[in-house]
Order: sequence, then structure tokens, then C-alpha cells
Amino acid sequence: MLIIVLAIFCFQLLLSIWLIVLSKRKKAQSGFFLDQLSVIIPFRDEEKRIEQLIHSLNDLEMNTELATEFIFVDDHSSDQTAEIIRQKMLLPYRLITAHETGKKAAIHEGVKAAGYNYVLTLDADVELHRLFFQQLATLPEADMWVLPVKMKGTNLIAKLGSVDFRWIQLLTRALINSGHPFFANGANLLFSKSLYLKTAPLRTDHKEVSGDDLFLLAAFKKEGARINTTADSHLSVTTAAPSSFKALLQQRKRWAFKMNKLITKEVVFFAAFLFIVECGMFLSLMGLFYSAYFLIPISIKLGVEGCLYRAEKRTFKWTDLLVLLLHQIWFPFYLLAIMFWPLPPENKWAKKEVIH
Repeated sequence: MLIIVLAIFCFQLLLSIWLIVLSKRKKAQSGFFLDQLSVIIPFRDEEKRIEQLIHSLNDLEMNTELATEFIFVDDHSSDQTAEIIRQKMLLPYRLITAHETGKKAAIHEGVKAAGYNYVLTLDADVELHRLFFQQLATLPEADMWVLPVKMKGTNLIAKLGSVDFRWIQLLTRALINSGHPFFANGANLLFSKSLYLKTAPLRTDHKEVSGDDLFLLAAFKKEGARINTTADSHLSVTTAAPSSFKALLQQRKRWAFKMNKLITKEVVFFAAFLFIVECGMFLSLMGLFYSAYFLIPISIKLGVEGCLYRAEKRTFKWTDLLVLLLHQIWFPFYLLAIMFWPLPPENKWAKKEVIH
């Protein structure tokens, strides 16, 4: 059994090195300077979270050579989000209301209203780096840029949730750089308006509540679009990780639900291997009752996942090591809860009746 788990974790080490190398790779493409951009921010009932976005937008160092418009799209909010935007937003903006309900409809309304061909979608609860737009204008030409998203944790549950999110970000870049894009995050997504409008009539996911990002990526991929990504920290946005187990579980169940609609052989491989790795960890923990030698594969696994974590985090503190150690015990039960706990996925953007 010791040989089996050693083989599993050694293969995990090799796979992780390959993923890290791929995630850092830069595609050779012709350069261009983005000179026009429409920023679309859909929202529904975000009065408790949108101020951090507005403050970060107001503090941006804007690129004077990049003509930028901001479009906030109200998905029939019932709170004071729109009023907060009017009071706090210092940059020129437009505030429109979507005719239909749901995030996809709000984004579609914003894209149609956009005055420029390149569109950037942001979630209403993110924060941007001060040099975001300075760096954005230097990107090489592509039909879509899957830009980085970081999750920050304010308590233990949130910190544990941010660990596997960092791994998803690394896997996102690795798959794109290998020519097999699958993951994207609408919280920070740059794409061509003209190609979006071309693919919109061909998509069959409009009735799906979630998946605005993954389904759009799949549609672009089907059209042979140039899809690129970057690990540039100046181009990342930061959002808060769910701070309760229920909220975290609902978010991840929503992600799993939309991924089930777009399963590829690459995703099946990584999901199967993740299951094997967690089985290997369980066997190693059980093996400790028989031999201290099982500390070797456990150490290898922890070292590998520490490297993956470090690849997505510029600084590494001793508290991060404690979180990673706890994550080894937490993760198997967390995966089982995602698969079997009868808790409905997060449905903030679910369609609702609109009273005119």
C-alpha cells in the first residue's frame, strides 16, 4: 500500500510541475494597444458589497490613451444599490436596467449598449488593482482574455475555500495555454463584442441560470476564437470568499452544476485524478497506524500542494502552512458535501418575476 500511495503522490508532483510551467507560459501573439473599452457591471441587490468596487474604480490610475466607458446594469434590484452608485461613483458612467431577469440577460443588455468593440465584465463585489487599466492596454490581441481573480479569506472557512480556488485559477491558465480552455470567470473577463453578438444566437444555454462565463468561453472556442490568459497581478481582481460553510457549499455546488453541462475529457481526467489523490491521502492516514513510513507520501502531498498554493500567492506566511495542513483533513469531507449534501446551489441570479 505504501508503494501505491507513493506512486500516486509522485505522479501528482510531476503533474503539478507541468501545470505550473503551463500556467506561466506566454503565447506568442502580435501586440496591440487597446484604445477603447466598455466595462459592464451587472448587479442585483449589492448594496452591502458594491462600495468596495466603486472605491477601487475611483482610485484607478486611468490610461489617458484608453477610452473607457462604465455601464452598470441593474437586474431589477430591490435595494439601494443604484442609489449608492449615483452617490459614490466619481467617474462618468451609465446606469441601465435589464429588460429580462438573470445575470446573462443583464450582461447581454450591457453588451448591446456598449459603444466599443472590446468589453470587460466585472462582478459588483470585486476590487481592482490601482494600475489595472494601465496594464490592460498592453495586452496582445485576442478575442477573449480570461483575467485572474483572487479570493481573500476573512475567517477560517473563507481561507480554506480560497485554497482550492487558487488551484482552479492555476488549472484555468494551464488549460488555456495548452490549447484546451475550459474554465473562465465572469468576474474579470475581456472579450470581443462582435464575436459575442455573432455567437449569441447559436448558444443554447440562455435558459440556464448560471454559467455566463463558461458557456461564453465554449461558444468562442467553437468559433475558433483566440483565447488567452495571464497571471499578471496588476490585472487581477479580488473578491471575498464565502465566510460560512453553507455559503461556500452553495457557491461550489453552483460551479459544479454549470461544469456538468460542459464536461470535457480534460475535466474528467482531473476530477478522476483528484478522487484518486484523496483516496491516497485517506490510505496514508490509515497507514500511519501501522507504520511511520506513511509520513513520506503525506509529506510529498503537502509539499506539492504547498507549491501549487505558492504559485498563486506572492507571499507565504506560517499561517498559510497551518491552513494547508488543515485543508488536508478538510478537503475530502468538503468534496463529499458538495456531491451529496442536499443543499440547493446558490441562486442569487435566478430568474424572478418582474412587476412593472
